[in-house]
Amino acid sequence: LAYEKAGGKIIGADYYSFDTTDLGPALQKIKSLKPDVVWSMVVGNDAVTQLKQYRSFDIKQPVIAPLDEVFNKDALPPGVAAGTYAPPPYWMALDNPVNKKFIASFREKFGQEKMVNGIGEAGYNGLHLYALAAEKAGSLKDDDVFDALPTIDFDAPHGKIRVDASNNHTLCHSYVGKAAADGIGAACARHLFETGWSL
Repeated sequence: LAYEKAGGKIIGADYYSFDTTDLGPALQKIKSLKPDVVWSMVVGNDAVTQLKQYRSFDIKQPVIAPLDEVFNKDALPPGVAAGTYAPPPYWMALDNPVNKKFIASFREKFGQEKMVNGIGEAGYNGLHLYALAAEKAGSLKDDDVFDALPTIDFDAPHGKIRVDASNNHTLCHSYVGKAAADGIGAACARHLFETGWSL
């Protein structure tokens, strides 16, 4: 595994059910073990709960979370996500013309303070991929659009994407970001790794 090749090791792991409200025992264990980093696989509202409680335990080690939803300033009090790392395909902080236009259009429709995350960007991308595939196919028939999908590229807010014909998944970029106090993301950098495909 990559973390072992880099000299890392797992010193503890805890599992709990969805909607667990008291994470105290797991957080106390983290505090006593003093790991270099905490890798969290918790998602959705539970991720918000976990991060709030994590901060209340005054644990200093950084958190790596798999999704960007915990960096939504509408879900977390100011500063709670600050310093947390995540590798999603989309961050509002990405500095490119397509993303700037996407954010401006989004905020014009929904309000200047509204945030958009990777789920919102994926929905936007999906509609555009469908429209481009239907246009290329010259048809709205499911099979025709489906066959055209792997033959097109789309300049998404996070970079050029396409659909992989072997598994029908969207090939996306990944960026490692560190949440800023405002929840938007700072120190956002392209994460380069071996994927087996290229865009």
